Amino acid sequence: DRDTVNVEDIRQHAMQSIKDLGLSRVLETYEVISLRLPHLKINQVQKKTGETEPYHPLKIFKSIKKSFKDAGITGVSKIAEDLTRAITKNLEDKYSGMSVPSEDIRKTAAEFLKKAGYEKVERFYIMHKYI
Repeated sequence: DRDTVNVEDIRQHAMQSIKDLGLSRVLETYEVISLRLPHLKINQVQKKTGETEPYHPLKIFKSIKKSFKDAGITGVSKIAEDLTRAITKNLEDKYSGMSVPSEDIRKTAAEFLKKAGYEKVERFYIMHKYI
């Protein structure tokens, strides 16, 4: 009999091996690749200054991870990934084909953190401008 290994187990082992080797930039790149987001329906962010920039779910992912870290919670890549997907889906439903106001990204991310029961993380997210 062969043991069955799922994709998430492989991903977690790969990430741990990269981390053990001290290759933080490689780990960050691996996490980005593993986000596996489908084709995005939004592509621009409207900044408070009026300027636009490309929409990058990676920025949400990194800011959520940073908020967890500042709250003293580690090992949250999968949680951050799931939250990033949910936030992106929510924003796509509201802004498909349009620019997303940066403040709405922040508000939506904070709402999702709070709704998921991460009030402490949400406070760190709001206190600091990670995005």
